[in-house]
Amino acid sequence: MTKPEAIQMEGSVTELLPRDSFLVKRDDGSIVNAHKFRVQLDNGDSVLVYLPVSRQYIKIVPGDRVKVKLTPYDLTKGRITYRLRKK
Repeated sequence: MTKPEAIQMEGSVTELLPRDSFLVKRDDGSIVNAHKFRVQLDNGDSVLVYLPVSRQYIKIVPGDRVKVKLTPYDLTKGRITYRLRKK
């Protein structure tokens, strides 16, 4: 059985949660729930995401644009893979 491909999306960090958690709002509007950050994706969803242990020295603050990798099994949780530069 093959492993399904992860979904890569972009979004912005919306808030800092307790225990170093954030909300990420996806660009499509959905919110993804992460272990470290909540990010709003471009589709409008919010996602809860986390940073891998080896990359936790990167400072992420609300308002930052990030790339998020989501698992196809749970689209509300993901991992921050890259912090985009501010324009």
